[in-house]
Amino acid sequence: MQTKTLSPKQALNKAYQRQKPFRNEFNIFKENLLKLLNELNPKESEEHNKNYVAKFFENSFYSGNLVNTSGKIDLVIYLGKDTKIKVGVIGEVKAPTEKNDMPSKDNLNVKAMHQVILYYLRERIEEKNDDIKNIFITNGYQWFIFDAKLFEKLFYKSSELVKRYKAWAADKKVSSNTDHFYKEIAADYLNNLDAEIEFVHFDLRMYERELKSKSGNETKLISLFKIFSKPFLLNEQFTNDSNSLDKSFYNELLYIIGLEEVKEGSKKLIRRKNEEKREPGAIIENTIEKLKSKDTVTYFNDAERFGEDDEEKLFNIALQLNITWINRILFLKLLEAQLVNYHQGNTDYKFLDTKIIAEYDDLDELFHEVLARKLNERSKTVREKFKKIPYLNSSLFERSELERKTISIDSLKDRFRITVHSSTVLKDEKDNRFKGELSTLNYLLKFLDAYDFSTESTGEEIQEEGKSLINASVLGLIFEKINGYKEGSFFTPGFITMYMSCETLRRAVVQKFNDVLKSSYKNFDELKSELDRTKEGREKANEIINSLKVCDPAVGSGHFLVSVLNEIITIKSELGVLCYRDGSRVQNYSVEIQNDELIITDVETEDIFKYHLNQKGNVIDELQKLQEAVFHEKQTIIENCLFGVDINPNSVNICRLRLWIELLKNSFYTKKSGYKELETLPNIDINIKQGNSLISRFGLGDQVFRKGDRTSLELYKINVKLYKNADDRDKRRELKDSIDRIREKIKGIYVDPLKEEKKKLRNMQKELDDLNTQISGFEDEKLEEKKEKLEKKIDKLVENVIKQEEENELIYRDAFEWRFEFPEVLDEEGSFVGFDVVIGNPPYISHDKIEGKSFIAKHFESYEPFADLYCYFIERSISLSHKSTLIALITSNSFLRAEYGKPLRDLILDKSSISQIINTNDTQVFEDAIVNTVVMLLEIGDKDQEALVVNRSYDFRSDFLEFVNTNKLIYQQEDFNTVSWNLVKPSELKIGEKIKLAGKSLVELGTQINLGLATGANNVFIIDEVKRNELIKRDPKNKDILKPILRGKDIVKYSYRTPNNYIILTRNEINVNKEFPSLIHYFEQFGEKFKQRGAKGKHWSNLRACSFFDDFKNEKIIWIELSDENRFALCKDEIYLLNSAYFLLPPKEFESLYLLGILNSRLIKFYMILIANTSGMGTTRWINIYVREFPIPVVSYEKQKPIIAVVDQILMSKKENPEADTSALEREIDELVYKLYGLTEEEIRIVEGGVG
Repeated sequence: MQTKTLSPKQALNKAYQRQKPFRNEFNIFKENLLKLLNELNPKESEEHNKNYVAKFFENSFYSGNLVNTSGKIDLVIYLGKDTKIKVGVIGEVKAPTEKNDMPSKDNLNVKAMHQVILYYLRERIEEKNDDIKNIFITNGYQWFIFDAKLFEKLFYKSSELVKRYKAWAADKKVSSNTDHFYKEIAADYLNNLDAEIEFVHFDLRMYERELKSKSGNETKLISLFKIFSKPFLLNEQFTNDSNSLDKSFYNELLYIIGLEEVKEGSKKLIRRKNEEKREPGAIIENTIEKLKSKDTVTYFNDAERFGEDDEEKLFNIALQLNITWINRILFLKLLEAQLVNYHQGNTDYKFLDTKIIAEYDDLDELFHEVLARKLNERSKTVREKFKKIPYLNSSLFERSELERKTISIDSLKDRFRITVHSSTVLKDEKDNRFKGELSTLNYLLKFLDAYDFSTESTGEEIQEEGKSLINASVLGLIFEKINGYKEGSFFTPGFITMYMSCETLRRAVVQKFNDVLKSSYKNFDELKSELDRTKEGREKANEIINSLKVCDPAVGSGHFLVSVLNEIITIKSELGVLCYRDGSRVQNYSVEIQNDELIITDVETEDIFKYHLNQKGNVIDELQKLQEAVFHEKQTIIENCLFGVDINPNSVNICRLRLWIELLKNSFYTKKSGYKELETLPNIDINIKQGNSLISRFGLGDQVFRKGDRTSLELYKINVKLYKNADDRDKRRELKDSIDRIREKIKGIYVDPLKEEKKKLRNMQKELDDLNTQISGFEDEKLEEKKEKLEKKIDKLVENVIKQEEENELIYRDAFEWRFEFPEVLDEEGSFVGFDVVIGNPPYISHDKIEGKSFIAKHFESYEPFADLYCYFIERSISLSHKSTLIALITSNSFLRAEYGKPLRDLILDKSSISQIINTNDTQVFEDAIVNTVVMLLEIGDKDQEALVVNRSYDFRSDFLEFVNTNKLIYQQEDFNTVSWNLVKPSELKIGEKIKLAGKSLVELGTQINLGLATGANNVFIIDEVKRNELIKRDPKNKDILKPILRGKDIVKYSYRTPNNYIILTRNEINVNKEFPSLIHYFEQFGEKFKQRGAKGKHWSNLRACSFFDDFKNEKIIWIELSDENRFALCKDEIYLLNSAYFLLPPKEFESLYLLGILNSRLIKFYMILIANTSGMGTTRWINIYVREFPIPVVSYEKQKPIIAVVDQILMSKKENPEADTSALEREIDELVYKLYGLTEEEIRIVEGGVG
């Protein structure tokens, strides 16, 4: 056994380490910890001191948790307020005098350790508690804390230890007292353990001076505070978790804008407040009124893009303007916090203050006369007013096209006031919640100032004010919620984006190195161990990594791209090629991602890196050097590697903002400005574009650059590169105009799809003109007739061309031209070469709400009328690939099994190989979307690779990577060649393959399978016994077409209920009016709705045509469609079925009873589970496409006889008593069927386990 000791700081999650504790909570902790130290008596018993430890926990952090003993455990912290809730923390308290029983840093094999091992095993085995988080041992002064995951791995997962524990607990050892367990079992196990035990260790006496000092350094106590807190000991989520929404911030921000969140069915929607709740001062109401006064909708040349009616148009225009303005304000709030932090908390650098920004005019001035202009270009008054604000060169502060067409923020009325939100974060002078009214702008700025926008904190300071932290990821989440519902997009949690980025980017980097260096690294670890780290090697490695091209085709708030950015920097650090700007290697810092945040730590001190100036306002060389390195790494990666597209212009702006914020986090004062100005931001907006990723005029293989015309292509590439680093507004515009001209030139070669129709129209018009110029003669009548016919043809063709042009205009309105929009993925000849990685979360829009469906039907191989939009995004991702691209998507798991998913499944197998499929079943990964998800990693090229498969619900309690590794199955690519992807264990797949090869499928045997009858009006055509008798009484002839019918629910295993319903079988060939007039009288009472129904025959009184009516007269096997069990029965009579049931006519190769026995066997149920989809409610659909695939052994009658005999016994029993218990006979059939298919004992056990 080896030991590894961690200090409190080393043990903390780095993201949690960065969080500043609130002053009031910290003071309570200090007070109670000092009290504990004063109360502990070195000479007292463990019972005496244990009470003080319990009180310390209760009074510091755990007032909402029961802290007490549990059975024979010394001290536990429950996960709730009473013993009905599970234990979360297990503790053993020793007296300070019991030195031999306490562990030391070098020796854990002592009684206290044996005790907590026993406690843990009891909780896991006897109490079945899998919610334990931590285990501690203490004598009040010294503390040893162990992660429960370590105990799980080393002790509970040890079959040897658990076996010995169970024998001891069952009194099967020489002694059942605890000493025997401690000395003979636990001590022996630890003595022979070949593993490392990691734990946190500290001695409270080492903190006594800081606790007692009134003016001392509190930094040392912060890590201790966090170790005792709930986020550490109970693994609770901490407030700065980027996966969680700060709902108070979100709701109040919505309120100030004038929006509200409502639930409609299963969806949460963002909308304008109801009329009675609206306040004129709300930002969106103020905006709408101003737009109305300018008559914007009338004079706006493409207002139709914003909605169908004026109200919808006004709202969407106003929302887009509001999001632009709020984006800018939030960016500036982050900048303000950054400047204050850089200058050691100097509040002179605050500028979003109500004294400086009193009116909307001031905001407009800040946006466009300060941030959009270099310092020397600002007017004298502006320089004086905003003297400490740097120029950042961000196009975020140029007036948007929409602002130029409509209004800017200075158009809003300043006089309006709004009522403060009832749950506002604002406090009055008595520290009570503020009530009353404020001017809107004043309210917005005060609201924002009530939160902490510090993006980079070391966590080594106390949050003096009770401000919650708002980080950049949370802002992305908030705007995705505000903006995304219309497009069906939802914010992807950080643990998903981190996992997908990590898994994909590391593989992509290895692939890139192999492609460029012609090497054969098998995985990232091998690359890491063998990489050349000389200066030249590092330069080459960076060149290779920086050449990666990563695209998110439904980019939303840009969350995936930010995760990719962080991952690439982490990869460089792990490979040892992360460099300073002078090319030297960054060696004394570790870079890692925790909670979706990039964290850089000093290896020696464990301090988190934070850039700032010294007290004199001068740069600190080491911090300056690293800050510059990280900024330029981020800039290089964003400019060269990251690309995104979204149909929603608001999403595009938010994504750009998120990437600018990532750069802002590492902005630095430049040497060339004498360290007075910040480094300007690059123009990354050109990499994130607006458009419909699915619709393009040009195909990816179309020739858009003429051979030999290299000038346009080279100019295009150069101008795009120059644009990204243009630090001047005029230069940016000049380059953008040049880029747009090249694009328009390319678009000019597009072949009009109506070219032939228009040519035909011109020819017809010319013919008409010729006719009109002919001299009248004796054949005037014929000439006029000819002209009239031609005019009609022209009118019809014109009408058709106009209609198609209008349709095309709608379809192509937001078309995105992948073929040339990103010159970074064009080769020297201008051909599209594809991206290295495609990653994202496609939108969730159902098939009936897809726009441009006619285009998709024509251009997408995976098209299926009932397929949802995400399916086509999967195909688009594949089409954007090259020979070794990696694709990572989180999307709906419906396509894995659904019938509409088959074309897509076939496409995936044909054009890629599956690297990972993580199906989380019914887990709701997205907070606001009721959609079951799958994480899917595809690889273009390697068809021989194994696939990692997970098919289990995720409970969010464990780390996602740990969840994947614990539950993974390994598939071969051929394992996916099934009717549907049910993702069962490979051992079950092999049995399925064996079953398949043991016989011929029913379809191969020519078996006819039919669904029961759809009448179109069951309330009319399906009658009961009373109505049947009444109709026969009216006319005895009616009896001929009143036939018994079964519903699906009437069918049970091996039998069916005697029919008490009848169908009026008015087949198409029957003239009901003539042959059964009394039935016409019956039908007519159901009125026009019945007569106009869709499913009808030649006459409204006829059933619709059906080719298999006569088959109902034959012997047949019938079954219900929706059932968790196979429910097949033999029907020899002329009985009909409704369309909730199926039937088949047994093929000539088998006796009916032989086939019936097999169909009702557990083996067939097992096979059905392997190949079938569910109804969406957990019920299997026994439909034709699955049943026809059932393989039936074609054997002689002699070999069929044993099954026939047992089935015959079952049918006889059911005939005598429909409720008869035939389970024993059914088990006999199961055994006979297993034998028939040649299953081994082990295979039978697997089948039995699979069907429950």
